[in-house]
Amino acid sequence: MSDDTITSSHAPSRDLPVGYERHEVHLEGDPTGRVLDAVTFGPADTGVLPCRSGTPSGAGAHELLAEAARASGLRYVNYVRPGCGRSTPTPGRSVAEAARGTLAVLDALERLSAMFG
Repeated sequence: MSDDTITSSHAPSRDLPVGYERHEVHLEGDPTGRVLDAVTFGPADTGVLPCRSGTPSGAGAHELLAEAARASGLRYVNYVRPGCGRSTPTPGRSVAEAARGTLAVLDALERLSAMFG
């Protein structure tokens, strides 16, 4: 289990369709205290479909992917790459850091679900 924490606002976000939730994942284990802006759609007690979109899109509502996840009984999870949306910029980052970001978001959401499930 990582040291990453999640702050979640369960109130609907004005920039997202109904049913989506926005989350901030604070990478506490990172010396810079980075934050990743994540979006979910679907029930927390299912498997997940982690998605990462390319530049320059963010973690908005990718409705086709979210619908594919729902139809498959999965939860759609996406986060904004560093420097976009509400995610903290990370100059000099590597491609491998995207994997760490994905794992941090999934881990934080799993712990949030266990606490409030």
